[in-house]
Amino acid sequence: MGSSPLVVRGVLLPLLLGVGLSGVPACGRWLPAQNYQVTHQADPVDSFQAVESVVKAEDYQVIERSDEARVIKLRAHVDESSDSRVSYITVSVGSTGEVLLTPSGYLVRDNGTIHKRLDEELASLGGRIAGSLSQMAERTPAAPSVTAARSAPPATSAGLPQAWSEPASDTAKWGPGSFTCLPVSIPTSDLGVIGLRLSNGELARVTLSLAYDASLCRAPAACPHAEGCPALGIGDAEQVRTLAQRLSSNEIAGTATLLYRGQPTVLVDLKQHGSVAQALGQTPISPQSRPAD
Repeated sequence: MGSSPLVVRGVLLPLLLGVGLSGVPACGRWLPAQNYQVTHQADPVDSFQAVESVVKAEDYQVIERSDEARVIKLRAHVDESSDSRVSYITVSVGSTGEVLLTPSGYLVRDNGTIHKRLDEELASLGGRIAGSLSQMAERTPAAPSVTAARSAPPATSAGLPQAWSEPASDTAKWGPGSFTCLPVSIPTSDLGVIGLRLSNGELARVTLSLAYDASLCRAPAACPHAEGCPALGIGDAEQVRTLAQRLSSNEIAGTATLLYRGQPTVLVDLKQHGSVAQALGQTPISPQSRPAD
């Protein structure tokens, strides 16, 4: 079934669009929220079975489930006996077997922070799922043709809609940069289940954010949704700089694919994204100067 899975934790920060930078304060037991992902290329049915086995072994209460979409919403164990302090963990399996864990509820604040106890539970659950996938891989040897296919970048996402660039009409609020607009409707509550797949097949190690605002992404010919389309934020500043370095050294191509719940959704031109374009224009970069990932 392929190589052993890896749990990746990337900090979820507030919106970083164009040229702005903002952070989430962490105080005491409240931490910046994490994006938990168990990366493992496998049959999604097998991954979903691994998730179910861990959910059963850990005695989680299942609140909602969709076998077709391969999504399970769980009542978190933290404060499990309380009716007023209810937190949730949504576990979803993508098309290539990757597993996303998204927290919500009482111990997740609107400012993007999460309580340490729920953060630790998510890390533990992700580790258990990763271990279950590793055991499945050891029990199921991969055929040579499957191994070869998994070592190559995934097929291109032909037929997907293309993101477009648009300057903000309110530069006093958003600054003079251009913004990457997505011709899709994605709830901001689904930040934990979006990702960016690079041209070489890997998932980008960047924080993603979405903004719906009257001064962004309102081109009527490009946006098919009456409620407007979101602008995609990429950052923090160091993540953007590393991404720009990889583009400048031709390690990756400019076109990336936005994933939503593991499914290819929109093609994105990274070089047109405001903060990436700024980093490319400001910093002469050579392949030798690129820091290790």
